[in-house]
Amino acid sequence: MRISILILCCFFSVTLKAQIEYKESDYKSTPLWIKMMDDENVNFNQAVLAYETYWKNKIKPEGEDDVINENASRKEERERERFQKQLKKMKPAERNEYDQLKYQCKRFEDWRHQSLPYVQENGHILNQQERIEMWNKQQAEIKRQNNITK
Repeated sequence: MRISILILCCFFSVTLKAQIEYKESDYKSTPLWIKMMDDENVNFNQAVLAYETYWKNKIKPEGEDDVINENASRKEERERERFQKQLKKMKPAERNEYDQLKYQCKRFEDWRHQSLPYVQENGHILNQQERIEMWNKQQAEIKRQNNITK
């Protein structure tokens, strides 16, 4: 009886973990996109929406490409300069938090770039097994095409 209850509890904990629900109302105030990119069942479109909503009225930490921004408006340049002054005045703990967020932004951009080829129309990201199946189908199709042309 105890074993049955233990197995049932494990099953429900795994099921609950696989069905994490994110509230759009939290996207603006909480960087949920950090957790979302680590969730293998996340909807790609929701993760991107969470990221863009979070940064909508904030200055995103600058990346390597942002250091020289030839297309920035004067307003954007002034905001960036003001932010650079604030960075210099930050306490070590605040600077550490900023650096962590900067790192997570870079991670998210990499995740978005790497996931994009495997995103379905509904936002589902193909898992590893689905990617292998897709590759096998492509290889079979290439082989079939090569046999036809010979």
